Amino acid sequence: MQSELSDGRASLYLEYYLGRTETPVLDENGNQVFYTDGAMAGKPKYKIKHSRKKENLNLYIWLQPRSQQERVQNKNTLALAEKIRFEREQSFLEDREGYRLRKDMDDDFLEFCREFINLPSLTKYTKITLRHGLQKFIDFLSETPRYALYKNNLKMTQLTTDMVAAYVEYLKGNGSGDGPKIHFRMFKRMVTAAVDKDLIKKNPCRGFVLKNDNMTLQKGILLPEEIQKLVATHYEGEITAVQRAFIFGLYTGARWCDTSQLRFSNVDYSTKTLKFQQQKTKGHSSRSWVIVPLNDNLIRLIGYPPNDNLDARIFDVPSYRQVRLI
Repeated sequence: MQSELSDGRASLYLEYYLGRTETPVLDENGNQVFYTDGAMAGKPKYKIKHSRKKENLNLYIWLQPRSQQERVQNKNTLALAEKIRFEREQSFLEDREGYRLRKDMDDDFLEFCREFINLPSLTKYTKITLRHGLQKFIDFLSETPRYALYKNNLKMTQLTTDMVAAYVEYLKGNGSGDGPKIHFRMFKRMVTAAVDKDLIKKNPCRGFVLKNDNMTLQKGILLPEEIQKLVATHYEGEITAVQRAFIFGLYTGARWCDTSQLRFSNVDYSTKTLKFQQQKTKGHSSRSWVIVPLNDNLIRLIGYPPNDNLDARIFDVPSYRQVRLI
């Protein structure tokens, strides 16, 4: 559209039609008014209001060009205006659902992650791993001055590729072994969930990969003499079950979540083997079962079921959180 100016030019602008609203026409008593004659007789009357919006392009054309230069200038200006109109139209069409999504894109990404972690379809282990991944990302926000203001609230639109790049570098410098890779994988899983729900238009994690350095030692190990020193170490008030469970883990490589749940029914004393299902992969892997050979020292460490109660736990230990405080 154009608006005529006093200097012989016209200012170009875009006009958006945003729809119309219909309001019932009421009489002085507040009752609906109906048409009384013609083709509309008996139908209710409505007051129609059209909604429009204007956008000034700051582009001008000559209403009556007097030279070739002015005609060329008009042609180029109209072409530019048409290009802008096309771009605005494409953006408008892409965002037609955006009227609904605009509010969602202002939602808190951190809160979305918390809700995602609590989905009933996720396994207990997955929820724990995701929760650790989210906490690691929040730690990154808190410890990075540039992003500290987002530690309590991070809008979907504020999660950028620059932030993801900084987070990857943070993980590299604040972790070892599989930890950084697992944390980033969990983070990407939550971001992808937000993208799948159209809460984030473009995945900011695309192109980022965090790999382990296979030439470096992934986890610290203890030498045999160090293990023997730990076995021989005692102190007043020690919890014997915790020490036994820890030594068992050193010799077998079993995770704490598995060791703490082992029962005497898992032990076959005749074949000197221990068979159990790993908590980490239980229910979603055919390789979740593990068979561990036991030597005489491990048999003595395990002991025998009290009162032949095979359902009794081998290591009667407190929760993992309590054990870490010991």
